[in-house]
Amino acid sequence: MRRALIAIGLCLAASLSADAEPRASSQDDISRALGGDYWKPKGERTPARPTAADAAKVAPRQQPDLAYLSDLLRDQEHRFAYNRMLSAAYELPRWFRKFNTDQDGMAFPVEVKTVGGRRYEFAQVCKPRDAGRNCVLVVFDIGTDEGPIAWGLIRDEDGGEWWGRPPVAVKQAAEAYEPS
Repeated sequence: MRRALIAIGLCLAASLSADAEPRASSQDDISRALGGDYWKPKGERTPARPTAADAAKVAPRQQPDLAYLSDLLRDQEHRFAYNRMLSAAYELPRWFRKFNTDQDGMAFPVEVKTVGGRRYEFAQVCKPRDAGRNCVLVVFDIGTDEGPIAWGLIRDEDGGEWWGRPPVAVKQAAEAYEPS
């Protein structure tokens, strides 16, 4: 409202000045001052500035698509496998329970690795402000026809504990895994 009043005031001041040339329409002046076609019906207006949708159409995305554990969990099949994995856990650390509700944790990009001729997604999340010692590595087997299967390895001060029973080769690869 204040912006509109200022624009109207500027238009009136310009029309009252002695050296101003006559304008074709006061609606054009107000529209130009406000930065858009505000006098037109809503369906005929043109946006004053490009929108985010317009920018997305013009410029392709520059950064590569990186997936994180939270991104994988948006997929229904990944979420189902993840929940089955969590049901095998005896006790979840408090920080990881919190991560499951609000995604508060240090996440690393998902890496796809081939182990024994099958493809697996390795997704690691660590405790905030204590990433070196408290981490959960989730491994998804994405080479099955039934959908992904998930296993989890929690790494903490006590060593490591597996949620589920992965194949031996996957277990060895996960225990040696360091995110890049």
